[in-house]
Amino acid sequence: MNYVENSDFLETLNEYQSNNDDAGEWLEQYLLKLKVKYKNGKIDKKKYDAGVDFYNYKKEFMKEKANRLSKLTPEENEKRNKRVDFLKESLGRTFMAIANGRIKTPQFVRYPLSDRDEMISDALYIMLKYADRFDCRRTNPFSYFTQAAFNSFIAFLNEKKKHEEKYQSINYIENLDVIQDYDNGLE
Repeated sequence: MNYVENSDFLETLNEYQSNNDDAGEWLEQYLLKLKVKYKNGKIDKKKYDAGVDFYNYKKEFMKEKANRLSKLTPEENEKRNKRVDFLKESLGRTFMAIANGRIKTPQFVRYPLSDRDEMISDALYIMLKYADRFDCRRTNPFSYFTQAAFNSFIAFLNEKKKHEEKYQSINYIENLDVIQDYDNGLE
């Protein structure tokens, strides 16, 4: 898969969200983080209101979904589970296409293959984690998940840079001992 058709992607995401087992446990944490960001001035009133609107929409969506799924017969539930598995595979292929496409941009192509593989792996994890959090009332899941992949790549590179700086500091301190030993005539 090289091309992601936005309308098919949106339809698949919508069906996945409507039938998966996500009960929305993350919603309260989402609202809490949203309030903290607003209180600290990291987001403006418009973004805060949009976030609260999304929270209310998802809360109602989850309630309706739980009610609908609780009425399924065991046979219907089995059929639903098989369909959800198929949808997960389809989303996985789409997420893989997005991550592979994004990693080929000039900004990331210069990193070693092993790093790029880890970056793709992290991006896939993030995209799968946030598949339930996409607002299907919006019309462009491709841009949402492309940005999620990009943010994941940047987070990986920042974390790697922190580890490298720690390692260099430790290496420097270890080398100071060698230099001191040399200066004291122990070498």
